[in-house]
Amino acid sequence: MGDFKELTSDQIWKNLIENFFEDFMNFFAGDISQDIAFENGFERLDKELGEILLNSEGHDRRCDELLKVKMKSGNGKWVFVHLEIQGYRDENFAERMFEYYYRIRDRYHEKIYPLVIYTHEIVTNHPDHYKENFYKMSLIYKYPVYKIVKQKEADLMKQDNPFALVVLAGLYTLKTKKNQDERYRFKKELVKLLTEKKWEKEKIRDLFLYIDGIIKINGVERNEEIVEEFRERLKIGDEDMKLDWSTSNLAVEARKEGKLVGWSEGRVEGRVEGRAEGLNCAIVAIDLLKKNTDVETIAKMSGMPIEKINELKKSVL
Repeated sequence: MGDFKELTSDQIWKNLIENFFEDFMNFFAGDISQDIAFENGFERLDKELGEILLNSEGHDRRCDELLKVKMKSGNGKWVFVHLEIQGYRDENFAERMFEYYYRIRDRYHEKIYPLVIYTHEIVTNHPDHYKENFYKMSLIYKYPVYKIVKQKEADLMKQDNPFALVVLAGLYTLKTKKNQDERYRFKKELVKLLTEKKWEKEKIRDLFLYIDGIIKINGVERNEEIVEEFRERLKIGDEDMKLDWSTSNLAVEARKEGKLVGWSEGRVEGRVEGRAEGLNCAIVAIDLLKKNTDVETIAKMSGMPIEKINELKKSVL
């Protein structure tokens, strides 16, 4: 079997943006989203950005996302959306945001829309601008920010955008860092909210997988119950849902306990000794399968064995 790999929070966000880009922009950047021609998709420029942000000392100044999008007006003019998912305190963050701005602008000579999403639990020190003064020179670079820790649970529950549930999962994770019982209760409520949405079942399934990777709970039994409740609430079979043990946090917990968990007719059939690949390997594999990537490449990128990918391919495609 391939080595177990678990995606970071940043990688989960990247996958969410990839699969639900219009919902993402509508939720976090409603001012510009109304003017974006979403039917043209977007172009990721992460590789190019990595090259121009490498400073002279060789330190990697990583930018989370740089996306090229086309606007409705201005003869289809392109603009650049610079996204930062910031999960820790960084005293130099505002200055780095400004550096990103002028380097991107210098490279592409186009308008830039910056957006920062703070995902950490620190209530203070969420800078939204960079300021510099030198004699008679004054400079202020201000950028939009969204602070998950500042959001209100009741407000998020009222919204129909899927990212309201994603943010709610992040908020629950922050609130329950030291209380697994409370986190378990919150996660069950989140599954209930998700399955009550009038969205396509594939969209609900994909969101479940991502949310499952954000708000994690310990213990195979509890994860079994969460996944089983999700399946039961949608009242559809395993084949239709295209969901099995390897595409949920259940596999992560099973791997920790040295167990492999199987599904049969929508129920947990049993456990055998082994090592599970886990939720995040499967997320990567599913995303690549949808893009018609060859199995060998998927195996290298996800760490999953080819035979498992072929099994997944039968249910996904």
